[in-house]
Formats: sequence, C-alpha cells, structure tokens
Amino acid sequence: MTTSSSRIRRAPAAGASRSAASRLLKWAGAIPAIIAMVLIAAALAAVASQRQQALETRYAQDAEQAMQSGDFETARVCYERLLQTHDGDPAFLFGLARALENLGQRAEAGQLIQLLAPVDRPGYVPAQLVLSERLLYSPVHSAKSFDLAEQHLRRVLEADPNNLEALTMMAALTNARRTPR
Repeated sequence: MTTSSSRIRRAPAAGASRSAASRLLKWAGAIPAIIAMVLIAAALAAVASQRQQALETRYAQDAEQAMQSGDFETARVCYERLLQTHDGDPAFLFGLARALENLGQRAEAGQLIQLLAPVDRPGYVPAQLVLSERLLYSPVHSAKSFDLAEQHLRRVLEADPNNLEALTMMAALTNARRTPR
C-alpha cells in the first residue's frame, strides 16, 4: 500500500523540541533579571528627578532670600540657573528682571518686563502692574503714558478683576486725568 508523502505527518525530531524548550527556559530565566534592571532604571530616574526638583526649589528659595536681603547678584545667578530648566517661565523671568534692575542693568530689565507685559494681549500680572505704576507715577506725564498705563491695568483686571493694586491704580489714573497740570 502506497501513501502520499503529503498525507503523512511527521513528528518533530526529539532534538528540535528539546532545543526550543531549552531556549524558552533560558529566556524565562532571564525575565527576573530584565524586570530587576527595568525597576532599577526607573528608581534611578525617580531619584534623579527628585534631586532636580530639590535643586530647583533651593534655587527659587535662595533667589527670593537674596532679593529680600539685597544680594541681587546671587538672585540673578539663581534666576538664570532656574531659567536653564524652565525656559520662559514668567515668574523666573520677572525675578531676573527685578535683580537686573537692582544691579543697575535697566535696559536688560526693561526688555524682560516688556516681554512679560505686552499691551496687546494678556501678560504676566506682576509685570503689567510694574509697567502701569511706572507710567502712572513717572515725573513726566502725557496722555500717551496714561493710555498705556490704562491698557496694562485693563489687562491685569481681565486676568484678576479683584486685583486691589490694579483697582487702586485705575482710580489714581482717573484722578490724574481729571487734575489739571
């Protein structure tokens, strides 16, 4: 009796199944080591992140403490370091502008304040208030300076309608416009 070779199933060779099983067991044995490596890498990343956050918190605290004690050079350095990891953060840019202003670098400080307090759109509220105050209380008053101060104050009040400082300056602005020179 003849049978077709395509109908005959051949059993895998004994060596081949042992080889596959052997490879599977080797991989299964490596899984705990792979999991351990992944967990160690995650733990190291978490520690590094915590250290970075602690360092940034320390720089922020040191910057404010330096500003309060009048050590503007230290404050400048701290804010510059913070901006290396928080590029464009308005609070840190504003802190840097304050430090530069106190170091006599008024042009650089003014550029930062202008960047933070645009007239045509909302900006950083503390910077808007600083510009409003400078325009309102400058020794040289003009209709243009009053208009700019009002625009900045309106931006502040859009962001924070109950901002007492902005409301007070808006009242002073209204009074200044009524008072003849």
